Amino acid sequence: MRQNQWITVTAVTLLATLPASTLVAARPESSAFEGTYWFAHFDGPDDRHEHLLVTADGRSMRIDLADDGPLFAPGSLVRVHGKASEASLRPDGPAANSLEVLQAPRKGGGGGSGSGGGTTTPAPEPGPIPVTVRKTAVFLINFQNDASQPYSAGFARSVVFTDPGSANAFYQENSKGLLSLGGLEDATGDVFGWYTIPYGYQNCYTTYTSWAKAAKDAAVAQGHSLAGYDQFVYAFKAQGCPYSGWSFVGGSEAWINSLTPFTAAHEIGHSLGAYHANTYSCTTNSGQRVSISASCTSKEYGDPYDVMGATFRHFNAYHKGQLRLLAANSTMTVTAEGTYTLAPIEFATNGLQSLRVARESVQGAVTSYYYMDYRQSFGFDQFVSTDPATRGVSVRLAPPYGSGAASQLLDMTPATTTFNDASLGVGARFFDAATGVAITTLEAAPDHATVQVQFGQRS
Repeated sequence: MRQNQWITVTAVTLLATLPASTLVAARPESSAFEGTYWFAHFDGPDDRHEHLLVTADGRSMRIDLADDGPLFAPGSLVRVHGKASEASLRPDGPAANSLEVLQAPRKGGGGGSGSGGGTTTPAPEPGPIPVTVRKTAVFLINFQNDASQPYSAGFARSVVFTDPGSANAFYQENSKGLLSLGGLEDATGDVFGWYTIPYGYQNCYTTYTSWAKAAKDAAVAQGHSLAGYDQFVYAFKAQGCPYSGWSFVGGSEAWINSLTPFTAAHEIGHSLGAYHANTYSCTTNSGQRVSISASCTSKEYGDPYDVMGATFRHFNAYHKGQLRLLAANSTMTVTAEGTYTLAPIEFATNGLQSLRVARESVQGAVTSYYYMDYRQSFGFDQFVSTDPATRGVSVRLAPPYGSGAASQLLDMTPATTTFNDASLGVGARFFDAATGVAITTLEAAPDHATVQVQFGQRS
């Protein structure tokens, strides 16, 4: 499993906003294709992902590349030199020689920047999001070989928009009221369909962009205008499809095979630009488990304290900062030794909620930080009083906010084999021999935690 796993999936509902795409003759045996680049990741039992080129006429082609991570910022206008066959596009040679960026992502597209192999490139860090409603349309779709309607439009509206435990309520709480989900035709949320599309439910991972176009065409034919939406969600039940959902990171579309508030919040998180919340298991050369080392393995979805991981809980500090859900003064980059106080990540406060220490840099630009945050029982973050997350500080490894990659939860109690006790408890000390950084939790109270950060330590 890669250290910085990218995640995604959304469909081609962006067609109205995609840049103009052209097919330009390059040489007799090849052509140059232009369109919008997306990196798609399917949430399910395997680590499936794909590079996509989406042209303005709605054609979606899988780019046959072996690279593990995104090649460009999602939403970039790119040109690919290669040969096309059916739904795939084979570049003429290595990506560096056959792919080029023509235009950076448009406003609202692209969750970060990166290169092959899961590495990340520093990018400008975003400021807090302005108060906004993400205008969202939910399409209920079924298929020519299964026209059943497993739930009502009212149920879908409650899951995404209106229930106290809905995806909308989750985003309002996580953003302290800055971000919500709403409709254009109906302020409580727009749900269209059911629409029976002219496709079967088989091979969901190869035909989903066609599903999206068919659903949008059906809605327009019914008299709905789709101009002005920020988010499109396609809800369905496909028998035999192994994926609960997928979406394009930094895009506007998401497909959901299992419509629950958790799945909706997770896939919309991808659309907003978030990647997965993973765990990072590290060992010494002799195989002993430690908090950090040169030998670490990332587990996809492993983080038990993040909606982009294993549970329907608040975003961690890195994801909140990446998605612009933190106040401007809620993040501090530590550059001097001292004692620092963290407010719980859930609370509506202007206090410090994301504390980070640089770990790696390239030519003076930081490429990874240790991010610290503190949890208490509140709203979507429900804990028993003895949960280690509320009695210590969690530490994750992640890039700058402006870059896109998975967060990696470190195990501060590596003697156990679970990450349910991964926080750094009071009196515990984390030491990184590679950097000389040491972090110690001094206090964990109901409204704050206190940590000490030291540099240049030898043990």
